[in-house]
Amino acid sequence: MTTQTPPGGTDGPQMAMDLERALWRSGVPVGACLRLLRDAIARYPDHLGLAARLALRQREQADWSSAPPDLKAMIWAGGEIASPLDLHCLLDDPAALARAAASAAKHYSALVPITRPPDRTARTSGRLRIGYLSGDFRGHALGQLAIGPIECHDRTRFEIFGYATLAGDGSDLHQRFVSAFDTYRDLAGAPAEAIIEAIRGDEIDILVHLSGYTHGGRCEILPSRPAPIAVNYLGFPGTLGMDSIDYIIGDPIVLGASVIGQVREAPVLLPDCYQPNRRLGHPPAIADPAAERVAHGLPETGVVLACFCTVQKISEPVFARWMAVLRRVPDAVLWLLDHPRTDPGPRFREAAARHGVAPDRIVIAPSLSSEAHQARLALADIALDTAPYGAHTTGSDMLWSGVPMVALLGESFAARVSASLLRAVGLSELVATDLDQYEALILALAQDRARLALLPRRLVEARKASQLFDAARLTRHLETAYELMWQTHCAGEAPRGFSVVPPQGSGRGSEWPNWAR
Repeated sequence: MTTQTPPGGTDGPQMAMDLERALWRSGVPVGACLRLLRDAIARYPDHLGLAARLALRQREQADWSSAPPDLKAMIWAGGEIASPLDLHCLLDDPAALARAAASAAKHYSALVPITRPPDRTARTSGRLRIGYLSGDFRGHALGQLAIGPIECHDRTRFEIFGYATLAGDGSDLHQRFVSAFDTYRDLAGAPAEAIIEAIRGDEIDILVHLSGYTHGGRCEILPSRPAPIAVNYLGFPGTLGMDSIDYIIGDPIVLGASVIGQVREAPVLLPDCYQPNRRLGHPPAIADPAAERVAHGLPETGVVLACFCTVQKISEPVFARWMAVLRRVPDAVLWLLDHPRTDPGPRFREAAARHGVAPDRIVIAPSLSSEAHQARLALADIALDTAPYGAHTTGSDMLWSGVPMVALLGESFAARVSASLLRAVGLSELVATDLDQYEALILALAQDRARLALLPRRLVEARKASQLFDAARLTRHLETAYELMWQTHCAGEAPRGFSVVPPQGSGRGSEWPNWAR
């Protein structure tokens, strides 16, 4: 999860944030980044973006020693922010997040002169031209998800273009993208005008913006409407707040009642989970789990509670519930992912000690290659969700590896993805709607080893039958959505929300649970 750095920021707060991010990416010690942000906040105490960035950097160190300012009040007071993704880790308020997105939209709309789209005669026959724009056609969590539709599109009905705004990384996944697109354009480092002209020159009918306000999103191109229809999908968990984005694609959980009224775009609800997953092969089998556990610093026996979400997603209230479970289950350990820049292990262990838990029961997993990381996931017994920004790709990774996850349903899009994942694999009973229920569900699983042993078997079956891992099925639903969008456009009608109805005979997923209605 990386926020987009807006190009060309000239005001003092934005320059400070651009400099801080550049220093961060170049490997400058985090202490220097924090000092820079604190100095900037001393000069601009009311700037929302600076306050959110500092709070996020402190989270990345598992530093909860100082409470962040009242970000919600700053938003409603008109605070400006150009990278609203930071706020999704810190707030669970769809209305406030939508207002922050509108602030970002205003910022990006001012970066590039808006050029009028050329006159085009709407095509009524031939293949629809779908353009996907992203900085993550590479070894990245978003790339891992987005590859499914790109590879599964029906080429008799659709011509698929890829617009890469960041350079490829040479990974196998990047090569799959290059091969899968009918046309792949490397636009890394290109000025906004060149990106706009490339999309217009290809006469794209529907531009699917996969990145939103994340690194490489290039949202400054959107106000010029490089394609007749623009869609917000997959990479940013919420509205972009732009008038030039016509639709947002989700499902009835992530775009539930608390969210759907706050999005600027017309909502499109897929009948299953909105997240595409195309997993090739099967997770590697672990021949000797006890030995592998020891090799990874885990105990041979006992319950391994794992959260491999990034450190910045771990909030103090959620961590406190994990500690409460560890106090009740003496042979359990908590397995967390290291952060390559901040070494959060000592801070997590200090926090555990303050909660009355032995520090050595916190096990830190070092950063590994994608393949090695995937191979170790099955050593966990229970995957733990975070809040307010929950497990997204991390969650589906765990479920694919046969590890049941306990989810914590929130109000915002980012806080509801894990619940959508669990519904899609038939495990809605593992979704909690508040912290008390969340703790109780984790504790019940950790104490009932017989029940816990059955859940991986259900997930193994879900690999074959679950809608979550059926990328071809999801792509058919996406294609239906694109065709309906195009029909609406050709009829001269304004974008309007709709639900995609599965074709007859496509099968049904799990029933919608009460909390999703």
